[in-house]
Amino acid sequence: MLSLKNVCWMDASLPLLDDLSFDVAPGECIAIELADSRAVSVLIRLLTGEAALQTGSILVDGIPLKKLTPRLLQIYRRSIGVVLPMEKLLGNARIVDTIMLPLRAHRMRKNEILTRAKSLLTKLHMQEKESTLLQELPLDEQKCVALATALVADPQILLIGNKQNDWPDEKNAERMHMLVREAMQRGTSVIIATCTSERFASLHPRIISRNTEHNASRGTEEKSWKTTEKTRIIPIAL
Repeated sequence: MLSLKNVCWMDASLPLLDDLSFDVAPGECIAIELADSRAVSVLIRLLTGEAALQTGSILVDGIPLKKLTPRLLQIYRRSIGVVLPMEKLLGNARIVDTIMLPLRAHRMRKNEILTRAKSLLTKLHMQEKESTLLQELPLDEQKCVALATALVADPQILLIGNKQNDWPDEKNAERMHMLVREAMQRGTSVIIATCTSERFASLHPRIISRNTEHNASRGTEEKSWKTTEKTRIIPIAL
């Protein structure tokens, strides 16, 4: 379970995050509406442990993120899939190789790695382009590859940082949302940091905005859940 408690972030005298608090359950999707792209970037960096908190706390299975040992921090980070911006992906690599890259940190057989990557490309209707260089794809298809790369290791947490005008057109977005829904059914928690939450309406996220929240799927009962070994991010044996 991942929790944020009273997180604030100031950029000079400008508050980018203001008393942000939420818990995210396994299989749940939440969308945090933020003022601008700077706030989106800050929240993603805080959740991955790349930036240190100014105030408030981030808890991983009840443990403050800042108190995780290097080994536990590595385990936590491996449990996260981040949809990276295009400039952080290898533009001169084949898209199938780009998708397979995160699995190199996992001890998997080469044929299983390739099978996973090709399965995601098939679901995106991009299987015939697997040998295409990433930089040769249209921008919206590059974003599809970025999502597939974030999901290929079957993460427990999926982080999507969506800045203004930074999400694909309707056709490609629906393909991407289909992959996200499948991940949620497997128990992946989805956190969307965005300036435009309406783009994600088909995922029925719980929307958090300026200390208020609501569920975009009206009439849907909130799922009950409890912490078990299967819902932990860090294995209890450690």
